Amino acid sequence: LPQCVYFSPLSNQGYHIYAVDSNPLSIYIMHPFWNSVVKILPTWLAPNLITLTGFMFLVLTFSLLSFYDFDFYASGEGHTHVPSWVWIVAGLFNFLAYTLDGVDGKQARRTNSSTPLGELFDHGLDSWACVFFVATAYSVFGRGETGVSVVTLYYLLWVVLFSFILSHWEKYNTGILFLPWGYDIRKQAVVLGCSKKHIIFHIFYIITTTLSPVWHAMNGWNSSCIK
Repeated sequence: LPQCVYFSPLSNQGYHIYAVDSNPLSIYIMHPFWNSVVKILPTWLAPNLITLTGFMFLVLTFSLLSFYDFDFYASGEGHTHVPSWVWIVAGLFNFLAYTLDGVDGKQARRTNSSTPLGELFDHGLDSWACVFFVATAYSVFGRGETGVSVVTLYYLLWVVLFSFILSHWEKYNTGILFLPWGYDIRKQAVVLGCSKKHIIFHIFYIITTTLSPVWHAMNGWNSSCIK
């Protein structure tokens, strides 16, 4: 299968492989897009600043939904729903975070500024991003009779975190981070979880903007069908 291979500099041995991505979505769509985006960025822009900016978009999304749905009941019947424009912003911020997370490493290699500290910073923020992704998606379904139980939220969060931990444990033992196919689909689908979860999230938020959270409940997206 075609693969996207990431390289990391070694002081005495040139370059070595540290990550492999064979996901067709990454190879044929996302990486060509990221390669175009990184060419627009000025060379003086620090990769770690790109990483931090992308992460802050997730924090802003979480903060925005925390303001309008602090108790996760806004999606239920009889409650004031989150305004539609919030879901539009959530989808946009999610896409920007995904894009910046995809180009920070390319910027580092482009400017020859890759460091172990930068990798640790990137993956450290990715681990925190797991929490924000799950929490913001949970706000779509919410709690209550037509929502998803808090216990289910807890299990989904651990699925995401455990997947992230396993991927990096594998890298610790093999020296290579094999990115699972769910890597891009996840920033996209909560139940596939790891460090990214976007494209399905973009569509997810757009559907919520158009049809409102009640639509999810009416079509069986509740705790009974998720269990």
